[in-house]
Amino acid sequence: MNKLYITLYLLIVFNFASCMYDNDKSVAIITDYRNADIPNQNIQKLPAGAKHNFNNLYKYILKPKCVSCHSGNEPDDDIDLTSYDNILNHPYYYLVVAGSPLESSLYLSVSSDDMPFEGTPLTDQEKKFIKKWIELNAPQK
Repeated sequence: MNKLYITLYLLIVFNFASCMYDNDKSVAIITDYRNADIPNQNIQKLPAGAKHNFNNLYKYILKPKCVSCHSGNEPDDDIDLTSYDNILNHPYYYLVVAGSPLESSLYLSVSSDDMPFEGTPLTDQEKKFIKKWIELNAPQK
């Protein structure tokens, strides 16, 4: 039950992360960057039939679409997606619950198009890849 509450909390946090306040008017301004024209240079497409493992997940999805915000000394929402251990053993969030994509905030946030916040949303193929990877117990190799 705690996992459900944490997942719901994450969805709410991700939704409100798009709110910014205008100090002059004290009103919320919703900013949606998902349709911004951001060039995706050197992005390799996820090949059909790619093996469902962390290496492919990172190379074809996380690195080109997620780690620009979720890495470094101060990653957004304290979520660093640059390593397998960071994703499976996050101290606060259930980013990946092996075998259960519907309890995994990583899958829930990308399947609802809440993430990535900036740039292009993940394709259906990429979302299905993440879901299948989690269903297969999130193999590393």
